[in-house]
Amino acid sequence: MSPLERTMSSRLPLLVTLVLVSLVPRPVRPATEPDWSYSDQAGWSALAAACGGSRQSPVDLIVSEQRYWQDGGMPRLEFAKGLKAGQITAKNDGRTPKVTLRPDSDEPAVRLKGTSPGPLSGTYALDNLHLHWNTEADGRGSEHKMNGMFEAAEAHFVFYNEQYGSVSAALEEADGLAVVGLLLRPEPPASPRPGLALPTFGLEDDLASLAALGSSVTRQQDLRQL
Repeated sequence: MSPLERTMSSRLPLLVTLVLVSLVPRPVRPATEPDWSYSDQAGWSALAAACGGSRQSPVDLIVSEQRYWQDGGMPRLEFAKGLKAGQITAKNDGRTPKVTLRPDSDEPAVRLKGTSPGPLSGTYALDNLHLHWNTEADGRGSEHKMNGMFEAAEAHFVFYNEQYGSVSAALEEADGLAVVGLLLRPEPPASPRPGLALPTFGLEDDLASLAALGSSVTRQQDLRQL
């Protein structure tokens, strides 16, 4: 099993709650963007009714609670053939590197298959992955909390429901997108690699080329080694 498979498989049971909070109807965007902040989440529903439900992101994941699986079984991960001779593309979208993975088989690199009954139904294809992060001095970097605490960074794997054909079409549907989040934390002080351990997806030598807004890098990559 590759590092990518081990990482996603080991974290999926804990973090699939992030999938649930992503499967909500998209609110209608007002003519002008309202003022909002994370410090006043209770007031979000006054700005957009869809932001007041029980599956609203961001959430606090309480590890001791087992309620996340009361509705059925855990979704399954399936990995494409052709990962060894794959291709990786990273693009600077102004907020984060947006990374796409393309195996030699030209299939989605990863599929997320729901179970019935369960929190997901149908098959979801990986579209992209991206990072949220911050420095330790500047505080929270993750979008979500675990046991009441933010982490320094969070990786999001964005899947779309294959029955809709694309992310743009899936955005219009209540069950269109599913996002798996991995919470990342710094290496401990005693580690030989102290500091924030952000995944680089094999693009360590290309970071300077991604500094400009809209810049992108594409290279051949053994996707099993990510």
